[in-house]
Parts: sequence; C-alpha cells; structure tokens
Amino acid sequence: MPETHSTLFSSHTRSLLVNKRNVLTLGFAVNSVAPMGIVALHEGLLTSIETVALTSPLFLTLFLMLRSEWPSQGLYSYVNRVSTKLGMVQLVSWLGSYFLYLSYTVDYIGYWLLGLRGVEFYLVTSTLGFSILVLILTNLEYYGLLIMAVSQVLLSLPIGWKLSPYLAFPPIDFLSPLTSALVVICVTLIPYSQPGRPRYVLYVFGLSSIMFVISSFFSVPSYFVKFSSISAAALVIAEFTAIKRLIWVGFRSRKLFLLLCVVFLITLMAGLPYPVSYYDLTVAPSVALLYFTLGLTFFAMPFYFRRPLHSLLSLLTAGLVTYGLYSVLVSSTPIQLSLEIGAMLGSVSLPFLVKVIEVLFKKGKSP
Repeated sequence: MPETHSTLFSSHTRSLLVNKRNVLTLGFAVNSVAPMGIVALHEGLLTSIETVALTSPLFLTLFLMLRSEWPSQGLYSYVNRVSTKLGMVQLVSWLGSYFLYLSYTVDYIGYWLLGLRGVEFYLVTSTLGFSILVLILTNLEYYGLLIMAVSQVLLSLPIGWKLSPYLAFPPIDFLSPLTSALVVICVTLIPYSQPGRPRYVLYVFGLSSIMFVISSFFSVPSYFVKFSSISAAALVIAEFTAIKRLIWVGFRSRKLFLLLCVVFLITLMAGLPYPVSYYDLTVAPSVALLYFTLGLTFFAMPFYFRRPLHSLLSLLTAGLVTYGLYSVLVSSTPIQLSLEIGAMLGSVSLPFLVKVIEVLFKKGKSP
C-alpha cells in the first residue's frame, strides 16, 4: 500500500531529527578529546606517534561498547551488568570525580589559563560559571558544544605558525607518551551523551591523532595558551551534560540534578577567595577518582565482552588508567594523598553504607 503524504512527511521529519541529533552528538564527541588541549602539549613526533598507539585500545574499547548498546546511564550500565555492587562503586566514584572537576576547572580557566587576578578573576569566573549553568538548564548545551567543537578545530589549524626548532624530534622521555595519552581520557564521556553513531568514537580518535602529530611540527604561538581555555570550558560543559543525562534521563531524578546545580554554584563561589588552595585540594581526589572509576570499568569489561580480542583491548585500556592512578598518587603531597585515598575508600564504602541504612530503616518501620 503506497505511503500517504502525511506518512512521508512524518518519516522525513524523523530523519531530520535523527540527523540533527547525530550532528550534535558528534560535536559533543569532538570536545571530549580537547583538540586545543592536545595542540597546547606540543609533544615531539615520536612521542605523538607512541601516544596515538597507546590510546588506540581506549578508543576501540569504547567503540565496541557503544556498538553493543548506547545506554542512558553511561559506563555505569555496562559495569552494572557485570556486578550490581561494583556498578554502584563505579557510579559513586564517577559522580564524585566529575562533580569536583566542574568547579575547580572554572577557577583554573580564570586563574591559570587567562591569568586573571583580583576583581577581574571574580567577575570572569563567576560569569563563566553562571553562563555554563544557564546553558545546561535551558537545554542548549549541545548547540554550545557544537559551536565550540568547530571553533577548536579551526583555531588549532597551524596557519602562520612557525616550524618547531626541534624539527619535531626533541629528546624523548619514556613516560611522556603515557602522560600525553591521559589527555584524551575524557573521551570516556561519550557514552554519557545522547545516542549517536558509535563510529564517532573512531572519528575523534582520528582527529586527536592528527592533532598530536601536526602540533609536533610547529611551535605553539604564545596566545594559544589563553585560547586553549575554550577546550577546558568545553570539557566542563560536556561533563555537566554527562551528569545531567545520567541523573535526569538515566535515573529520572530531576530534583537531584537541580540540587547538584545549586551545590555547584556554592562550591564555585567558595573557591573564589582561595583559587590555588581550592584547586590543589580538589584536583587530586577528582583525578584519582576518575582513574579509579575507569579502572573499575575497563577491568570489568572482559566479563561483559565475549570475544578474547575485545577483552584484551579492555585490559590494555585498564592498564593505561591504572598508570594514571599510580602517577597521581606518587606525585601527590601528603594532604592530597590522604584526600585521594579517602575519596576512593568513601566511594567503595558509601554504596554499602546506604544499603545498610535502607535495611535498618525498613526494619524500623516493620510492625
């Protein structure tokens, strides 16, 4: 039976909406690898090539995960299928890591990347924080990320840049590729975005690889460091978007997300008078929790995947993030180390503590 005009119109409309969503998701994915942040590293060619090789298992594992399913609860959904208890630990540590990231990164942009001080620092940082929140609450975050994705790629083109005096072959340090590889670790945010095409993960792998290699041939202009604040701001928006999708869509808790928005503003304002101390005390547990939660995720994936090669890729990725956790712990001050260990222990114990409280509460209500 031939389709009616209304059916054809409806099908065309759905196709346009899907294409629009895919483009917006691609914009999210591009920002997750922080193109301008990669260029600002300006590593040598050999280091860049090794970095690309080291990150390939991470991107391939994410691609395989998203090809199997693209859940609304992100990485938690995969781990939860392996173990509900392990899933809860992964969830708590992931939320703790990225929530801390939100406010300290806004401070970092104003104080370190832009070099602002005094009243200028207060005004710019507060305005940036409120602007990000407005973008999130008005559901315009994906449009903002798309604009920032295009801007990052265009601004990273080495037009008019000078060739590096090292001719792309500076002395190589064995640990440099490992450290550089961790720059793209936020690509793990992609499973928390609205669904798109899984191959977008491979697209941004290609983009990040090109950025690593091209930047090794050129000296980064002095102004580029300040411009790279776009990369940091885009990551904050992407992470806020990921938290929103996890809580608002995945767990259908709008009130909890709005509460987190209020707490974000409180922590942002609290950190303004002491940006250096606030950054030092929050960045350590945040990064440690990030590597911890990703370690749980990728060590659990061999129990999720059925093919040995897929499991091997996951274990290689788990090894990379384990190095990230190790590097954070050994480079921390005693205070930072205590905060990192406390944060990880808290993320392990909190789900079980909540379960115990629920059991006791139910017993108390029973006749």
